[in-house]
Amino acid sequence: MNIENTPKRYKVAVILMWIFMLFSVISTFFCYWLINDDWAMIGHLPYGTINAGFQWALDTLDTLGLLPIIFTVILIIDHIIFNKKFSTKYKENYRIGQKVIKPFYNDKFRIISTICLTFVSLPWIFALIGIFIGDIPGLNFFMSKQQIPWENNYPAVHLGMHHGYQGFYICISIVLISYCINWIRIKKIKSFVGIMSNMVLYLGIYSVVQDFMNEQFYNSFRLNGIDLPILNLIPFDLDDPRIYIVIAGIIIAGILTYFFVWKKKIEIN
Repeated sequence: MNIENTPKRYKVAVILMWIFMLFSVISTFFCYWLINDDWAMIGHLPYGTINAGFQWALDTLDTLGLLPIIFTVILIIDHIIFNKKFSTKYKENYRIGQKVIKPFYNDKFRIISTICLTFVSLPWIFALIGIFIGDIPGLNFFMSKQQIPWENNYPAVHLGMHHGYQGFYICISIVLISYCINWIRIKKIKSFVGIMSNMVLYLGIYSVVQDFMNEQFYNSFRLNGIDLPILNLIPFDLDDPRIYIVIAGIIIAGILTYFFVWKKKIEIN
């Protein structure tokens, strides 16, 4: 990684985060505005009106949209503090003193992980733009329109927003943050963002795995007379006391990953 070229590369990663957020918000708006089908939307009101589109789009902006917004604000605050607190000489020494390392999350790792995440998330990506993936030639091996009797005969993958998509969004966003974390210059701010990123990453991974396992494997096996409860992971529902064990695991795993992987292999001190 060439230090002279990194600012431009950092900016590209942040811009991609914003583009991804805008795609999610706009797709949500049109999906819940234009689709007026109780079965396809599994009764997730409101839908079928422009007001419903705005309501769901704002909800997406207030949740998923916070990732690029907060990260951008942190970058701005960090640069303001850095420019005010440190002298020109210190800043020059800081730039020169940055050591070039070969990060564990190099470009190849990011590309492979992004491709894998995108493939697994295809049913939710198409659902968000109002399309059942089973209607796409060559992709009908995914569960989509199959009616699930124990879920009131709703489709295996409803149209609209899924928590699996939210997990996918989180994971890709953290991959991009890992790519430009060294744009943050204040060590304490960088450490805080790193720890939070790792914990949020595991939240995203769990959401993807939980939704995918339930929709694509558990439902498929059970429809064919094979009930494997192990595939029906604990839903991310705060009313279920078991989820707090999952949350504790996410926090612990995030902290350990930060100190033993992220801090050693990604951050440039």
